[in-house]
Amino acid sequence: MSIFNISSYRFVSLSQSQLCDLHEKLRPFCKTLDLKGSVMLSREGINFMLAGEENAVRQFQVFLEKFPFFKSLVYKESLSDAVPFKRLFIKIKKQLTPFTQEVQMTAYPANYISPTQLKAWLDEEKEFVLLDVRNQYEIEQGGFKKSISLKIKHFKDFTVAIEQLPKKMKSQVIVSCCTGGIRCEKVVPWMQEKGFKEVYQLEGGILQYFKECGDVHYQGDCYVFDERMVVKSPRIQV
Repeated sequence: MSIFNISSYRFVSLSQSQLCDLHEKLRPFCKTLDLKGSVMLSREGINFMLAGEENAVRQFQVFLEKFPFFKSLVYKESLSDAVPFKRLFIKIKKQLTPFTQEVQMTAYPANYISPTQLKAWLDEEKEFVLLDVRNQYEIEQGGFKKSISLKIKHFKDFTVAIEQLPKKMKSQVIVSCCTGGIRCEKVVPWMQEKGFKEVYQLEGGILQYFKECGDVHYQGDCYVFDERMVVKSPRIQV
């Protein structure tokens, strides 16, 4: 039997009472469905990766979207031979992604570029910087051939590393990328606030690029934070 995997996130302002209500309701519901994985809740929103039988996962989606602030979430879906998580974690955290500085996400909303548009830019050799904001150990598993790395050990080191880039990059077109997009949601507005003129994020991240464009312009695999360790890039040409 194949295991059904989903992941998604949303940045949305939640009150402490909303967080507690979500935590109280999600834990028993997910346990009843025998789902494994993680659900991270924060005043910033939600980020989750879950696995189980497809019917159970679909029930979770229906349940989650009963909350008005989680309507119309975009899900990444995949199949695996085994459950890639040992247990279920549902936690309330200070931040969905650790970032050392405050990010004005509403004042500087992220600009998205679709996987197909990024592929088109790479096909035509358009002049731009493809910035991989993942940790170096992730990038060593694989990445875009054109991308540059900040060689950071942890994402919290991003703000220091970005300040060391050449000043001319502030006037260049930059496309940021990460595994699924959540880290870029903070990277893009923060860079805009710091004076970078034209910054985009790859919509849906590397995993969505795999789905829409295969492995064109990509070398290696994609590191993921579960027991699979990597998602193999699809060896196809689109």
